[in-house]
This record gives sequence, C-alpha cells and structure tokens, in this order.
Amino acid sequence: MTCRTPISIQRSPARRRQEAASLLIWIGVFAVIAILLAFLLPALIRETDQRVAREETAVLKTLGNALQAAIKRQAAIPSHNSWADFVAAEAGFSYAAVATNPRKQPRHLLIDTNGWFSLVSLPYTQTRLGSDVNPKQTTARMMIISCLRGTLPVNAGPLSATEFSNLWSAAEGTASFPTTGLWAGWAGRSEDVKIERVDLGPLFVSLVIDTYAEEPAQGQYKIGGDTTLYPASYYYTEFPTNQPRYYLQGTMLQLYHSTNLSSTLDSRQLLTQSGSYLYRDQVWRGSGGGGKMPGGVDISGVVLSFLNSVPNTRAANGANQQRLVVGAMMNYMSNYNTWADGGFTDDTLKNYLKDTVQPNMYATFQGIFQGSYYPTNASGPQ
Repeated sequence: MTCRTPISIQRSPARRRQEAASLLIWIGVFAVIAILLAFLLPALIRETDQRVAREETAVLKTLGNALQAAIKRQAAIPSHNSWADFVAAEAGFSYAAVATNPRKQPRHLLIDTNGWFSLVSLPYTQTRLGSDVNPKQTTARMMIISCLRGTLPVNAGPLSATEFSNLWSAAEGTASFPTTGLWAGWAGRSEDVKIERVDLGPLFVSLVIDTYAEEPAQGQYKIGGDTTLYPASYYYTEFPTNQPRYYLQGTMLQLYHSTNLSSTLDSRQLLTQSGSYLYRDQVWRGSGGGGKMPGGVDISGVVLSFLNSVPNTRAANGANQQRLVVGAMMNYMSNYNTWADGGFTDDTLKNYLKDTVQPNMYATFQGIFQGSYYPTNASGPQ
C-alpha cells in the first residue's frame, strides 16, 4: 500500500491580488450594464411600441382603402361579420392578417347607426334600384379599430349614434378621447387605440334616367350586373316624378335605342359622377347635371339636331348643305385620326389636311350662309 502526501497549491499574494482585481472589474462591468439597461430598456420598449403603432396605423390605412375598393368593385358592402374576408381578398392578405393585429388583438369594424346604415341592412348588395336615400347627406360611416395593448370596451358591429360620433371625432393620446359611456372605467391608454375612419358617402353618385314625354318608344337600359332590359320612365316637365337614385361609383350603365319592335345598344357608361340621361328624338342625351356621353360630349345628339334643323334655302347647296357639313367634318376627323395613329409623322398627310381637307371643311361651313346670309363683315365671324 502506497501512501501519498496531498499536494497543496499555494497562490502567491500577488496572484490573489490579481484575481481580486479582475473580480472587481467584472463586478464593475455588470454594474455599468445594469445601469445602462435601467435607462435604455424603457427607451427600447417605447421605440418598439412606437414602431408597432406606426405600422398598425399604416396597415389600417391599407385595409380602409381596400375596403372601399372592394365595395366599388363588387357593388356590395360587408357586415361586421364578413368584412375581414371581404378585405383580405381585395388586399391580398390572409384572413388572420386582417382580423388581428401584431399584438394578437382583434380588429373590429364599427358601423354608424346614425345615418344611412340605419336605413339599410348589412351586408348590402346593390340592385338595379340603387338607393333612394343619398348616402352623402345622411352619412354612411364605418371605422376599423384596433388596440395594441389590452381589450377594447367596444364590440364589432353597429354602435350607438353618440358612441360612434364621439369615437369618430376622438384623437388618440389627447383629452378628446372618450372617457364616458362604454369607455368609462377603461384602464387602457388611448394612444394604444388606432382608428381608420371610412366615409362611404363619396363612393356614391346620383343618377336619373328618363324618356321624353313625347317620345313614341321608351329608352331602355341595363344597370350593374342585372341583365334585364328596363324602360326608362317618361319625363313630364309639368309633373316630374322620377327622382334620383344613388349607385356606387364604377357601376356600369348600358343605354339602348328603342323602337316599338326592338332595342339596340347605344353606349355603355361607367358611372363616375352624378348626372342624368334623357332619351329624346331617339337619342340618349347627357344632361347638364353631369351625365357624360362618350368623349364627354353628346355628339350624336348635336349632329342629329343640326341635321333636323330648318335649312337655309339660300345656302350654297340648299337643304343639302347640313349633310355636306357633317360629311366634311367626318372627312377631316377620319384623316386626322389616321395622321394621329401614325404618330403625327406623315408630312404628306399633314399637308393634305392643312391645304385641302381643312379649307374644304371651312368652305362647306361658310356655304350655309351663301348669298345675303353670308357675314361679309371682315371683323366678324368668317
């Protein structure tokens, strides 16, 4: 049996002093880190919260725009139960990315019950009759609301007129944010509440479609996705009864020429602004109230009225002069369009227009005033 003597390692005083000094240095480092964290951590948390808040505000803006775009494209307005699917399909988001925010809190769609939504049921699908109430005047408002911390005291869906108006006019992080009603006793911070306000009133336009009372056959029309052909009501100056209806922008209106035996498509109008259309002298005419025919001008109506006007018997070609004027105009525009289609590079066609077609058109116009009806005053119209 072998007996071994334990080996004792003795550290020199200098070594112990060096280790103690190193320990003090590390204690100092940790102390400095702790102090920095005490100051920086709250700032980092605030910066993270502010970044998430900015991103949530931007996302809500995107969702609000997508909601309005989908409403116009589909001619329908969703309810608070279906809005997330409705918007997700338009924005290209997943359902979860619309329905919840990054803090896993739900986003809600709130409905104003003080205006147009008190008169219609959601979901709303536009029919050929549109709405008989102006959404611009009665207000058609929604809000998408999200909270980044805690639970909201409001539920998705219709909100009372007072509660909705108070929240609509509130500003996050200010004294104007509601503290009464549903918000009384709420322990959250108003700066954590993000709101996207959506006014649907501007999405609607008014429309009137009439047939002149003396017209033998009513003008016909189709509107929206309805494929049925409907007669435009007769318009009586003394007793007008056809009131405006209100449709979502982008609704397609198709106008048809009519006789007692058949109807043929005249034009398609994409409703982008309020207006009216009157079927008179077998021609659809856009009114001064904003209705626009193709190109912005009712050219067919102007031409028809010109051809049907009382002719100047002293014109260069008598009663045939109006037809020649229209022909000269058509000849000019036909050649001009050909020149334009070629990028305005054909100098031969340019000179032909300038030297031949245009002078002939002017001469044909002047032929209406041939003889004593021609204005000879050099300073007057020629």
